[in-house]
Amino acid sequence: MKKALTSIILTLILQSTSYAFISFYGPTGLLKIPTTETLNAKEYNVSSDLAINTNKNNSSIHMYAINIGLIKNTEFGILGSSDLSEGVYLNAKWNIKPYSEKIPFKTAIGIKNFPSSDNSDLYIVGSKRIHKDTTIHFGNSNKFSNKIHSSILLGTLYTYTQTILFAGDISSESNNKYNLSLGFYINIFQKKFNNNLYFKGAILNLIKNSNEDSYISLGINYENFM
Repeated sequence: MKKALTSIILTLILQSTSYAFISFYGPTGLLKIPTTETLNAKEYNVSSDLAINTNKNNSSIHMYAINIGLIKNTEFGILGSSDLSEGVYLNAKWNIKPYSEKIPFKTAIGIKNFPSSDNSDLYIVGSKRIHKDTTIHFGNSNKFSNKIHSSILLGTLYTYTQTILFAGDISSESNNKYNLSLGFYINIFQKKFNNNLYFKGAILNLIKNSNEDSYISLGINYENFM
C-alpha cells in the first residue's frame, strides 16, 4: 500500500500538466531555448510574436511558428520571420527519455533553423521537475556556420498560478558572452478558447551581453488538437 501511494504521488509530481509554449526560434520550449516538451500525437501549437528592437537604429521583427505532433514523442514545425532571407526554417524534436521513477527527468534531441547555412542548430536538452511548481531545463546546442559553436542552455519555468507562469533562460555564446531572457505567460479568454490561448511577453537579451540585439517581445500562443 505504501509503495503504491508513493508511486501515485511521484507520478502526480513528475507528470503534472505540461505547457506547449513555442520558443522564439520555433521549437516547443521556454523563451529562446527548446525544452524536452513535445506535442502529443495530432496536437498542434501556433504562435505570433512582435519583437520590438530596443536599438532604434535597427528594425523590429515579426515571428510566426507552427508545430505539429505527428507521432508520439515527436514534433515537427516551421518558423517564419520578417527578418529571414532564406524563407522559412524547419525544426524537429524527439523526446527519447520520458520521466520514470528511477530517472526522474526527460531527454530530447532536436534540430532547428534547418536548412540555414549559418543558423542550423543541433541540440540535446534535459528537463527535471524540482518542485510541483518549478521545472528546470538544461542542455547543449551546436550551431553550424563557418565553424561549430557549442552553447550551454539553462532555463526554468515557474507556475505561479494555473493561469500565470514565469520563465527565464540563458545560453552561452562565443567570446564569453551570454544571452539572458525573462518573460511570462498569461492564460486569456479561458472559456472561449478552453484554456488554450496564452498572451506572452519577454525581454530577450536582457542585459545586452550578446552578439544579438535586445528585444521586447509580445505575442500569443495557441495549442489544440486536430
